[in-house]
Amino acid sequence: MGGSEMDQTHENYSEPHDLGASRVWDTDQVSQKEAFDFYREGVCSAFMPLRPERPLDQSHPFGSRHVSHSLGDVALNLVTATPHPVFKDKRDIAASVSECYYVNLQLAGRCRITQANETIEITPGQIAIFDSDRLFCLDHGETETLQVMSLMVPKTQMSRPPTFAPQILSDHPVFGSALQHAATAIAPTVRDGDQDAVLRIKDIVLGLADLTLSGDLSISPQRTRRTAQYIKLCDLIRGYCNDTSVNVEQISAKVGLSVGTVRNIFTEHNDTFGRRLLHERIELAKRMLRNPRHSHLAVASVAYRCGFLDAAYFGRAFKDNAGLAPGAWRKSPT
Repeated sequence: MGGSEMDQTHENYSEPHDLGASRVWDTDQVSQKEAFDFYREGVCSAFMPLRPERPLDQSHPFGSRHVSHSLGDVALNLVTATPHPVFKDKRDIAASVSECYYVNLQLAGRCRITQANETIEITPGQIAIFDSDRLFCLDHGETETLQVMSLMVPKTQMSRPPTFAPQILSDHPVFGSALQHAATAIAPTVRDGDQDAVLRIKDIVLGLADLTLSGDLSISPQRTRRTAQYIKLCDLIRGYCNDTSVNVEQISAKVGLSVGTVRNIFTEHNDTFGRRLLHERIELAKRMLRNPRHSHLAVASVAYRCGFLDAAYFGRAFKDNAGLAPGAWRKSPT
């Protein structure tokens, strides 16, 4: 290996790549000898001090890709890696600069979380919460691939703190399915680096996690059920908003509710089906207008791809929402 190649390897090893508000640690950029240490540096930098250990089976190369999104006090990390154990001990806790909770969505593989003498196991689609300020062990077993999306949330942002033991939030009888559905639906766009999706998944997961941790379903079971239904309806509308023919009847049928019930749910949340559909179409248009992959599309083509049949109406609605016409907004600084 020549001198310039060695210098480049050292530079990649020392620093992650910056992608706007995101940082990326990808072991494809370093030698296999350095891969695990490079991964460990990224994990400790993004998650506060932890102790990842090398896989028990070292007969295969270690590989990982870790993307960390900074969202103010909250961080969202997406980790894909060869399965391995992770520990946090007293020394790591003492070196941590803040107290937080980890809210983890398992995307591939499994994770057995042990903390406070209790163990839970989550599989793809399940979401768990555990404490950064108490000893823990994460055992990912011998599955082929580990992939997890983790929100690191300061304790001050959780109005209803969990118990000391880890909990599976997605098992909640009222909000669990809504939380699981929303998080897994948005996760693919987070993997694509969609910053809007990163913000949405943060808001949805934190909001539902707080409701899930409330603990007392007897306070108002009807209201909590309606809130979960509203979140699921909004998520469905987001998924179908680019369909020009989608209507309240179709969305109602997908959740097994009458049109009247769906309209009432929106009214109870100071919203309407039409307003929500327009909002999601405009948000989709914003993402497309700022996405370099769609830079060749005319504004009218973006409008049609986002479910609008009338380009003029799209222009007026977009300006009302964003304060700029679509073309001007596309050219404006992010």
